[in-house]
Amino acid sequence: MGCSISGSAGRARDEARATRAEVAPFTKTTNDARARVLEAHKEILTWEGRSAFEEPYKGLEDAYESAARGVSTWLTARKAERKAAEQAETRDREVADLEFQIHELRAALAKLEQNVEEEKTKREKRIAELDEQTEALQVELLALATRFCAPLRRRPELGELFQELEADAAA
Repeated sequence: MGCSISGSAGRARDEARATRAEVAPFTKTTNDARARVLEAHKEILTWEGRSAFEEPYKGLEDAYESAARGVSTWLTARKAERKAAEQAETRDREVADLEFQIHELRAALAKLEQNVEEEKTKREKRIAELDEQTEALQVELLALATRFCAPLRRRPELGELFQELEADAAA
């Protein structure tokens, strides 16, 4: 699961990088169109100054038409640039989301590993305690069995049974 998300994040980063790179040509086109509009605007100002709005000149008409075409081109280029930038931002958000998920999964895994280690330590401690209790109980049981069996061992009719028990215990 971790490898799949890491791989997805890597692919998403590559796609985001590629999408951001696609914005640059649109930005250049937008800037070029803006520059042409500014040049056309200067031409308009020049012709407006010459004509003083007293006489219509062909150059003024051409400057206005050039500016109109330039604004249209600029508008189209800017729309394309914004669309590409939005796509790049969407990819960047996807990358950020995947990286957040990876971070959270790693944190959860670390917490789980810590909990497992703590639980393991508790269990090992409890096993050691139970081993000590078991050993103490065995010593106590042996003492009680010895105390119980000592008077019975002296009885001749039980001697053969004690020998069988000792043989079974040795085996």
